[in-house]
Amino acid sequence: MLRPLLLATLLDLASVAGAPQAQAPAFSSYPAGRIYTGVKVAPRLRPGTAAWRYRTVIREGYKNNPVNFAGNYVVLSWGCGSPCQAYAIVDARTGKVFFSEFQTSFGAAFHPDSRLFVANLPLSSNDSCDSVPEWACAERSTDYYRWNGQRLTLVATVPGHQTPPPADTTPSR
Repeated sequence: MLRPLLLATLLDLASVAGAPQAQAPAFSSYPAGRIYTGVKVAPRLRPGTAAWRYRTVIREGYKNNPVNFAGNYVVLSWGCGSPCQAYAIVDARTGKVFFSEFQTSFGAAFHPDSRLFVANLPLSSNDSCDSVPEWACAERSTDYYRWNGQRLTLVATVPGHQTPPPADTTPSR
C-alpha cells in the first residue's frame, strides 16, 4: 500500500518539475545567433504532403517575407476559420517546411534574432475585457514555445488576462 502511494507521489512531483513555467519568458532568453542574409532556397513542396496542400500560401508568403524567426526561418500564417491562424515555418537555407502543431486565435509574435514563438498574444495595455468580445477574455492564456530547429516545444503557459482596475474607485460625494 505504501509503495503505490510513494510511486504516485514521485510521479506527481516529476510531472510538476517538468511542467511549463507560468512566467512569460523574454525573447532575449532564446537567442538565435546570426541572422541569415543569403539567398533563400525555394520551399520544398512535394505532392502528397501538407506543404503541397498549402503550396500557394507558402510560395507567396515566403516570396514576400524576409527571414523573420530564429535566425534563418520565415514564419508564414494564414486564416483557418474565424478566429483561427495556422502557421508554417520555412528554413531559408534548405527550403524545408515545418508546421506548428497548433493554431492560434489571437495571433503570434516572433523575432528574427530569437527562437521564442509566442502564441495567442495577451491583451495589450490599451485593451480591457470591456473592449473585446467576451469569448476573447474567457479562459485566455498565452503560450510560449522554443524552436529547436525541427519543432516548437512549449516552455511556458501564462494563464488568464490582466483586467485593468476601474478608472476611478473613489466614491462620489
